[in-house]
Amino acid sequence: MIAPQRLYLTSDSRVVGEGDPAAAFLLAAEGRDVPAGYVEAAAAYLNGDKPEPEPDPEPEKPVRKPRSKK
Repeated sequence: MIAPQRLYLTSDSRVVGEGDPAAAFLLAAEGRDVPAGYVEAAAAYLNGDKPEPEPDPEPEKPVRKPRSKK
């Protein structure tokens, strides 16, 4: 598959387009082949099946230690 635009990978391996703030790595430049392992994901992205970003995990609450009695 030839990329019709610059395609990027996010840090969690989603395919996104140029200008997406989650873009981390260039997957394919415009007019270049999309690597074989990403053709389906790139086609889905280009057809409008843009996956929702993974929600940020909730921060863990600190564990309180009981006070020692003196």
